[in-house]
Amino acid sequence: MRQWPGVIATPPAQWGLVVDEGGEVVVGRYPDVLVDGTSLANDPVFVGVPHAIVEVWSPTSTLAEMNRKRREYREGGAPVFIEAF
Repeated sequence: MRQWPGVIATPPAQWGLVVDEGGEVVVGRYPDVLVDGTSLANDPVFVGVPHAIVEVWSPTSTLAEMNRKRREYREGGAPVFIEAF
């Protein structure tokens, strides 16, 4: 995968959508691809708003599951959410 200066795209990386005061993930997701800065390479859990998220529909994906992910990513502030079929 091509990397641009200061931007990293990584296969499943945990995104802490809701993190408590102690740094524990309360609500987390593992998008198929998470795009952001260098913290993706250095931190075990990404906290913040990523540049972009990619989710791949699998044969077992349900509409309810994808709608839940869409809602959570939107509420988490993700500016770009790409779905691949």
